[in-house]
Amino acid sequence: MGGTWENDEDKYFCIPYAQSNKAFSKYKYGFDWYFTAVCISPKVTVYQEPKTTSSKLATLTYDIVEMDPEFMNADFTKIHTIDKKVQGYVKTTDLIYSADQHLVIKKIDDKWKITAFAPFD
Repeated sequence: MGGTWENDEDKYFCIPYAQSNKAFSKYKYGFDWYFTAVCISPKVTVYQEPKTTSSKLATLTYDIVEMDPEFMNADFTKIHTIDKKVQGYVKTTDLIYSADQHLVIKKIDDKWKITAFAPFD
């Protein structure tokens, strides 16, 4: 997973990008970080039921989605896009959670240093 600069001065770098505030700041949406995820590939299939043999409803490409807290299991997670136009089930392995672990590094005295390892700092 790649990272992104958190600010315009290139002083803070967040890895992976899915946990970056900058990645979400362009959306005017009230994200619940514990139930928000990003699809991590260009072809994430949304299924009608939590199994790969069910009907395919859509394909998502790096979309931000909200997860249903009532249905988050090991194999599939129930999601909907932030515009709520697509909802169904995706393979859990196709998601990265926005509240998951991430690293923030900053250049201090010409050396890159870890300034945060969330959510543990």
